[in-house]
Amino acid sequence: MQVYTLPGQKEIEKVAERFRTDSQQVTTTDLAINSAKQLTQLILAPVADKLPGKRLVIVADGGLQTIPFGALADITSNKYQPLMINHEIVNLPSASTIAIQRQKLANRQSAPKAIAILADPVYSATDTRVTGKPENTQLAPEIQFERSALNRSARSLKRNGLPRLANTATEAKGILKLIPAATSLEALSFDANYDWATSKTLNQFRILHFATHGFVNQEQPELSGIVLSLVDKKGKPIRGYLRLGDLFNQDYPAELIVLSACETGLANQPDKADDQEFKRAVIGWDDRVPMLSRQYPWSAIGRVQGLTTKGEDYHCTGTLISEDVVLTNSHCVIDPETHQASQKILFLPNLINGKVADESDIAQVQNVIYGTDFTKTKLENQTDDWALLKLDKPIGLKYGYLGWKSLPSSTLTKNRNKYIFVGYSGDFPNTNKEKYRFFTAGKGWTASVQVGCSIVGEEGNVLLHDCDTTGGSSGGAIIGVIGNQPYIIGLNNAEIKTRDGRGIINLGVKIDFLDRLVGK
Repeated sequence: MQVYTLPGQKEIEKVAERFRTDSQQVTTTDLAINSAKQLTQLILAPVADKLPGKRLVIVADGGLQTIPFGALADITSNKYQPLMINHEIVNLPSASTIAIQRQKLANRQSAPKAIAILADPVYSATDTRVTGKPENTQLAPEIQFERSALNRSARSLKRNGLPRLANTATEAKGILKLIPAATSLEALSFDANYDWATSKTLNQFRILHFATHGFVNQEQPELSGIVLSLVDKKGKPIRGYLRLGDLFNQDYPAELIVLSACETGLANQPDKADDQEFKRAVIGWDDRVPMLSRQYPWSAIGRVQGLTTKGEDYHCTGTLISEDVVLTNSHCVIDPETHQASQKILFLPNLINGKVADESDIAQVQNVIYGTDFTKTKLENQTDDWALLKLDKPIGLKYGYLGWKSLPSSTLTKNRNKYIFVGYSGDFPNTNKEKYRFFTAGKGWTASVQVGCSIVGEEGNVLLHDCDTTGGSSGGAIIGVIGNQPYIIGLNNAEIKTRDGRGIINLGVKIDFLDRLVGK
């Protein structure tokens, strides 16, 4: 192994940023070529004599993650020639990835067919390719939430609209002319849709080519994805946002997946302070782990997903307590500021990496009973921060449901480090950490589990606990094992500073309100 010293980071990133900006021009300019040559001299000149005839594996860092290495200058050529002309270029997140890939591919059967291309989707009912009018334009709940996520991702990246990409069809047809029809698949226009993209049919192809709009959302990776057809031939809205979690869960056996979309390879540099995000309610060492089991009692816990009257989406945590009733917080269904109920609420049971075991089990909330609409006193709003969600289907018969035990605080506080907390925390899992890199749906789409937290006291009829919680884990059940059976013994709902102002204590709702509701 040979090691070469490069110029300083600031110098390299300054030139890399200039090259990236210049290369985004519609046509190639002398300015872009000069920037490419300058950056090439900085980072490749020390190894110029090692390059001819070699495959190049690039593990970039910092600003170099944002530039197309294939467009750098071939340093062995007298005039500008892109590096990709004479070199195969492979980009990897780390050198260890090579060993992992080789291990995973060692026994994989090669797919029998060559290439499938999905291109030129239809994004709007006003597209000239739409031939009819839908009988019903009302969005189904799952599509409404998908559109909300799509719009939120577009806003965060300051994108305005999804214009048609007609040239992607031309590109696709040009590629397919080079491939025998028997070994290729063309899915253009309305066929470039979510159903095709997630079909097992694509497992037959060695190369998958998606040519469409794409989003890379560094702050909320779960919103990253590519946009396929959003309407059918009659203009009826259909599911079309193929998000990161969808791609991850496909397990395509393809040798190459091309995302031919604007800026799909561009992301912000990781924030070195990322680990500090949301620390305000994680007490002591963060010992949470992902909830990966689809067995009871974990199966009874799910993500409560809502849409406010302002059209903003949010999520909390909920637990099935009967075949069609979910327990969560009032503030997960009522806006504490406007005192208005959410316009749409779904319950996604046992959600892991953005996926439920069966999408038909996603339940819509039909009715809500809540303890407060936040017009009461501060203490009453705290003690009554509970809600019961009536679902439109009895999924508890399949996933199971938890009972509850109303225990005095004196008993709860004696059992130190004995309780379990599960929540869809907005900071977990942190995919910047190596061990969580496979959770591609992003933060808040896999529940965290902490085993061994405590009820530390009670003040003013409010439980105090030290379970690790952050935004998104509101409504999560604090679980105790009694007689070898899991029971809900409290309901997480908020956190406050300790009296000395130096620490955090989490608050919980006592569970005895359920006894009163059922007449115990």
